[in-house]
Amino acid sequence: MNAHDVNIKVPGKGSESANPDEITVTGVPENVEAAIADILELVEGYNKDAEDKKLKMFRLDVVVDPKYHQRLIGPKGSEIRTLRERHNVQISFPPDSSKAPRPDDKRRDVRDPNVGPDVIILTGYEHDCEACKEEILGVIAAIESQVTAEIELDPRYHPRLIGQRGRNLREVQNKYHACKEEILGVIAAIESQVTAEIELDPRYHPRLIGQRGRNLREVQNKYHVEIRLPRKDDPNANPSLVVVAGKNEEDVDACIDFLRNEEEDYMQDIIERYGYMSQRAEPTPAAPPAQVFEIRNAPWQLTDEEQFPAFPGESRQASSGSAHGVWGNRANRV
Repeated sequence: MNAHDVNIKVPGKGSESANPDEITVTGVPENVEAAIADILELVEGYNKDAEDKKLKMFRLDVVVDPKYHQRLIGPKGSEIRTLRERHNVQISFPPDSSKAPRPDDKRRDVRDPNVGPDVIILTGYEHDCEACKEEILGVIAAIESQVTAEIELDPRYHPRLIGQRGRNLREVQNKYHACKEEILGVIAAIESQVTAEIELDPRYHPRLIGQRGRNLREVQNKYHVEIRLPRKDDPNANPSLVVVAGKNEEDVDACIDFLRNEEEDYMQDIIERYGYMSQRAEPTPAAPPAQVFEIRNAPWQLTDEEQFPAFPGESRQASSGSAHGVWGNRANRV
C-alpha cells in the first residue's frame, strides 16, 4: 500500500503457502500497523456488503391470477415501475404465453422455470417484499370488489370518448378514481378513530342536542370528536347508549368527562325542580265485592192466599173468584 510505504504479499491461487488466507505486510513497524488497520477495515466493509447483498436477495412468491397481471403492470409498465420504486424490490412477472419471447430479453433466463404462470416473484429485503406483497394483494382485492357493467356504444362514438391520445378517456377514469380514493380516505379515517361508549339518561339527550343541533355541534367542534346518539326508529337499540369517536384518546376522554358532568347537573336540576321520583308500576287495588240487594215479601211476590186470606168457614175456591185471582182478568177490568 503506497499510502503507508509498506510491501504487501498476497498468496496467489497456486501459492504453496501454509495458510492461503495469510497476507504478509513488511515495512516500518508504525507503517505496518497502520496498513494492517486499513486492511482490516476494508475486510469488514467487504463482509458487510456481502451480508447486505445476501439479505437483499430474499425471494417472495405471490400467487396472482394471470388475468390481473396486465392491470398490475399498467400502461407501458407505469404501475409496476411505481411499485418497484416505492418498495425498492425487483418484480418478475411470468412471460406472456401469447407473445413470442424477444431474443434480447435476458430477464427470462434468470426467472425460476419451476414456478407456475400465476406466480409473481419479488426480490429484495424481506420487509420490503412483504410490504410490496400486501400492496399487490390490496390492488387485487380492490379490483375484485369493483362492480362491472357493460354498455353498448355505437363504434362511431368511440373516438370521441377516447379523445386525442386517450385524453378524454383518462379524464373520465381519473375523475371517478379520485372519487373512489376520497371515499376510501373517509373510511380509513373513520376506522382509525378512537371510539368509546357511555350511557347517558335519555332525558338529557334533547338538552345535549339543543335547538336544531346547535349544542351538539358546539361540543363536537370544541373537543374535535363525533357524537352518535341512539336512533329512535331502532327498537333494539339501547336508548341510553352514546358513542364518542375522535382522532386521539385525550379528546375523547375530555368530551366524556364533560358529558357526564353536564348530565349530572341536568338530572340534579330535574330532581330539585320537579321532585323527581323513580317510576315504578304500582299494583292496581282489587275492586270491592258487589253488594247484592234482595227484596222480600213485595206485593207482586205474594200469592192470592197470602194477600187475601180466607175467613173462617169460607171456601178457598169461592174466595178466589176466578182462575186469575181476586183481581180478576186484567182485560175485563175497567
